[in-house]
Amino acid sequence: MLRFICFLLAPFVTTKVLYHAVLDPANTALDFRNSPFLTSHNAATGSLPTDDIYSVYYKNQDDSFASQLDCGARALDLRLQESNLDAKYLVFKHGIVRINLLYSTALAEIINWRIDNNNDPTDLIVLIHTGTEKAILQAKVELSAKNIPWLNSSDYTGKSLQQVLDQAGDLNIIAIDDSDIVNNYDNKYACSIPNPPVPTTDCVDDQATRDSLLSCFETVGVQQSSFSEAESQGLGLFFLNDLDIETFCIVKSLCQCYDEQQPAGGEFNIATCDSVFNCQVDRTPQENLFDFLADNIQDSLTSDSPWKMQSFWQATSLSLFVDTMMGSSILIDEAKSKLNENVAIEVKTLIQPQNFLLVDGVCNSGADIAVAMRGGTTIRVETTSSPTETPVCENDLLFKDIAGFSCESWWCYNCRDASYSVASIVDLEERCCLSCSSSHEGHELCADLRSTAVTAVLPKGVGVAVALTLLFLLNF
Repeated sequence: MLRFICFLLAPFVTTKVLYHAVLDPANTALDFRNSPFLTSHNAATGSLPTDDIYSVYYKNQDDSFASQLDCGARALDLRLQESNLDAKYLVFKHGIVRINLLYSTALAEIINWRIDNNNDPTDLIVLIHTGTEKAILQAKVELSAKNIPWLNSSDYTGKSLQQVLDQAGDLNIIAIDDSDIVNNYDNKYACSIPNPPVPTTDCVDDQATRDSLLSCFETVGVQQSSFSEAESQGLGLFFLNDLDIETFCIVKSLCQCYDEQQPAGGEFNIATCDSVFNCQVDRTPQENLFDFLADNIQDSLTSDSPWKMQSFWQATSLSLFVDTMMGSSILIDEAKSKLNENVAIEVKTLIQPQNFLLVDGVCNSGADIAVAMRGGTTIRVETTSSPTETPVCENDLLFKDIAGFSCESWWCYNCRDASYSVASIVDLEERCCLSCSSSHEGHELCADLRSTAVTAVLPKGVGVAVALTLLFLLNF
């Protein structure tokens, strides 16, 4: 049995403005390889909670799949893994971070969007999959059940867009493997880059210097990014272990620059540090990226395979360290550098073809990029939302089986007093959290749920340190 204590929150209304893309019909005579698709980079990260410390470094999108499609995305970069709790469930990931969103839930959202927006027979949605062999096989089963075809490279190589559409079924959605696409990622094109490289003879990688840099990271993490001391120390150790000697020396120089400014929570002016170019205050990183993009499209002319193009800031150890110093993030870097806004202008001058153009923050000027690539117009859409009132359900035992419980039926729930079997943990964590984690209160409840889930599976006598370790593994 499961006991829920639900409660009402004070009603509130939120307003959000997005620019939706109304695209012209696609040119179906083009090769699929030459057809333009605005592509949402790490699309599932839109479901990462914004108050998670890892969102600073791993959150590439800020909106749902449906909103990303509204904003002009017609290809979604999906990175899969089996659930740590039950391998029969597929969830998403970005690097070390697991995203608590079921693959089946994502497919349902994408299909519902297509059903509501299926008035253009030339409008194809491409789901680009990355994952282990087992995850891909499982995805194919779920796709087949929803009548979404999986196309192998032979199904679209040398084919026109119309020939691919003919295989796409009534929904005009196809799924393909990322390994069949030419990827063109390059870490040199990050928001923060060396200016110029600091001579490695100017610093020594010894324990004393490492201790100093760890202390620096802990300070900037707490003062600038509002991390706890424990979070800053853990992240600092993670970054220090990932630095090459050149970046190590640049970070040392940045820490000296920070000490000279002593912002202590105020705005840190990266422009005064001469060891890096930063995209928010200097044009050099963006000029380099656009040169790379132009060269990349030129190189693509000799390929028969679909082609990805990087038009986002790569996350490197140096750029993420600078983000921590500035209290910034991947999405803030994109917005403050006006990267997508400028990409929309740049793609008009780039040679064709432009195939899969990947962007972060696709709802920030993504509609303008999509229209620049394919033609059409953008419209301003203002939405308001407020939570629905929930019934009084204290001590309600209506739901005898957690598998039949839908969190969407309730605005919130409290798991602190819940009693459930170990077998129900997957449904609790990976289904129920989804509808509540968009709010701060809901996110706290999910965190409480995860700690409850850990204690539910621990044998008697296991210490707190081990419990915390297991909780970390469950989360990531």
